[in-house]
Amino acid sequence: MSKKDKELEFSDGKKRDVHNSRHLEELLDMGKMNPYGTIDKELFAERVEAMGVEAMRSLAIRVGVTPTNRQEEMRKRLLNNFDSYISQNRHVRAVPKPALDPQSKEYKNIEHLLGFD
Repeated sequence: MSKKDKELEFSDGKKRDVHNSRHLEELLDMGKMNPYGTIDKELFAERVEAMGVEAMRSLAIRVGVTPTNRQEEMRKRLLNNFDSYISQNRHVRAVPKPALDPQSKEYKNIEHLLGFD
């Protein structure tokens, strides 16, 4: 078994593609971790887009959004509430990019000043 295979081995021994956010959220059982079932805005928007009025009404009630009979209005409310939930719970959606290129002269100067060279 290669090193990469060992890194991807879980307690059930199955190899999994953990680079796919949907699959990773299934592994983490995100549905139990938050009422939206995801922390990925694109995935949530896709789910809401595919929902009917009753499914959106049920979700709205579960997450504390006042339901409405207009489907587009309820979709907007759910998406706005999702954004608020993510920002309040400080979920990180992406890895931040470094402010400086590690190959730049400024980066090397900072390393030198901090004694990392």
